[in-house]
Amino acid sequence: MCPVINLRFKITEKMDLAGSIAKALNIPVSDILSYEILRKSIDARKKSMIYFDFSLQVYLKSREEEREKLNTDREDIIRKRKHTLHPVIAGTGPAGLFSALTLIKKGYKPLIIERGKKIASRIKDVEKLWTDGILNPDSNVQFGEGGAGTFSDGKLTCRKKEGLIKEILKIFVDFGAPKEILYESKPHVGTDLIRKVVTNMRKSLEEKGAKFLFSTKLEGISVKGGNLAGVKISGTICDTDALILATGHSARDTLKLLEKTGLSMEPKDFAVGLRIEHDQELINRNQYGRFFTDPLLPPADYILKYNDMKSGRSVYSFCMCPGGEIICAASEPERLVVNGMSNYLRNSGKANSAIVVTVRVKDFYSSSVLDGMEFQRKCEKMAFFAGGGNYFAPAQTTRSFLGLRDMYVCRTSYLPGVNFVQLKDCLPDFLYITLRRGLEDFCKKIKNFEKSILIGIETRTSSPVRILRNDNRESPNVFGLYPAGEGAGYAGGIISSSLDGMKTGEVF
Repeated sequence: MCPVINLRFKITEKMDLAGSIAKALNIPVSDILSYEILRKSIDARKKSMIYFDFSLQVYLKSREEEREKLNTDREDIIRKRKHTLHPVIAGTGPAGLFSALTLIKKGYKPLIIERGKKIASRIKDVEKLWTDGILNPDSNVQFGEGGAGTFSDGKLTCRKKEGLIKEILKIFVDFGAPKEILYESKPHVGTDLIRKVVTNMRKSLEEKGAKFLFSTKLEGISVKGGNLAGVKISGTICDTDALILATGHSARDTLKLLEKTGLSMEPKDFAVGLRIEHDQELINRNQYGRFFTDPLLPPADYILKYNDMKSGRSVYSFCMCPGGEIICAASEPERLVVNGMSNYLRNSGKANSAIVVTVRVKDFYSSSVLDGMEFQRKCEKMAFFAGGGNYFAPAQTTRSFLGLRDMYVCRTSYLPGVNFVQLKDCLPDFLYITLRRGLEDFCKKIKNFEKSILIGIETRTSSPVRILRNDNRESPNVFGLYPAGEGAGYAGGIISSSLDGMKTGEVF
C-alpha cells in the first residue's frame, strides 16, 4: 500500500519534502519515485511560531507498477468495476440512501448494510430507552433505518445553493413527503413523515434490485495494493471493489476500525452544549407580536449567535425544533446525549434548540485523530452520572444557570426524566463560561428567554473527524472506498447528506 505521511515544518526552516519523507520512512531518497501533496495547511494558532502541515501520498520505486495502475484514468477503472462486483453501502441514512438511488439509476445493484433495525423495530427499541432507560447500543436514535434524521425535526434546509437540491426535494415528494417542501423557505417533514419516506425509499430500491441487510455491522476492510478488495460483515469477507462509507457521525467503533486500517483521516472542529426548552407561546409572542395566535402562522423559530470576544469562540443556536421535544439520543452505555425532535404538525406546545459552543481541534488534540471523539465521550459520561444514571438527564433552569434568582418552574418534555443539578459540574470550564456569556446575550435579544430549562448534553452536532477523499471522492490511500455524508465530515443535515450521497453515486 502506498504510504500516506504527515509532515510539519516551522516557517523558519527549509521545507525539504523529499528528504523529510525519506527520514520519516527510514529509506534513502533514491527509493522515492514521486509524491503527491494531498493537503497543505498553515497552523498559526500560536504567533510565536507558524507551521506548515503537509499530508502526502508517497510512491516508492518498488511500487512503480502499482503507481501506473493508480494513475489509470478513473473512468476506465469505474467502467471495469461496473461489470465486476456489486458496490457496498454502509449506512441507511440520507447519504447512503441517495447514493443507492443514484447507483440503481446507473445499473448497479448495491448491497446496503445497516447495523440497526428497520424503522418499526427501531421505534420499539427507542421507546424502551425513553420509558424504561433500557438502551440497545445498535438500535437507537443514532443507529437504524434512516439514520439519526429519522428521529429529528426532519428539516430539509441547506446552505448550499445547487440545482440538485431541488431534485432531492422532488425525490422526497415522490416517496411521500408533502408537496409544499418544494416551495417553502424552511421545509421540513417531521419525524413522523420522514419515517414513511425512508420506508418507501427502501422498498423501491429493493424492487429495483438493491439488497438490504439490517442488524449487520461493517467489521473490517480488506485492502490489496492500495485498492479495496472486500469488506467483512457478519464474520464473512464479502468481495467488492467499491464501498460507500455513509455510517453517520456516531459510528465510533467504525472510526476506530478505520484508524486501525490506516485510512487517511484528520481531526476537525465541532460544537458541544446544552438543549434549551421554552413554552412555544413565548417564542411565538417574540416573533409574531400581537398576531402570535393567528392560525395561519406556523410555530415560530429563532436563530441566535454570539461571538465571545474574550475566548474567540462562537455560541449559537443549532437544530431549533418548534413545537417539538427534547429526546434521549444515547448510543453507548453510561453515556448521555440529547437532541431535538418534532412531528410534522409541530404541535407539542414546546420549543427547543441546542445552544452550543465551538470546540476547536487544539482544545482536545493530543496524539490521536480520534481525540475529539474521546472528548465527546468524556462529556457524555459526565452528563450520564450527573443525571443520576438510567438515562435521566441533568437539568437546570436557565435563571439558575445564569446565577439569577430562580422564580420560574418549567416542565420538560424529556424522557425518561431529569434530575436538577448544577450543570457547570458536568461541563468543561471553557464550555460553561462561554455558554453563560452567550445565554446572557440571548436573554437581551429575546424577551423572557431566561424562562426556560437547560438539559445536558448535546455533543453530536457534527463528526469530530474528516475522512479524507480526493477529487474523485475516494480515499487517497484506499481506492474504491468512498467516504460520504455527515459521518465522513462532508455534510451537516438531511439535505446536505443526501446531496453528498448523490454526488458520490455519480462518480461511478
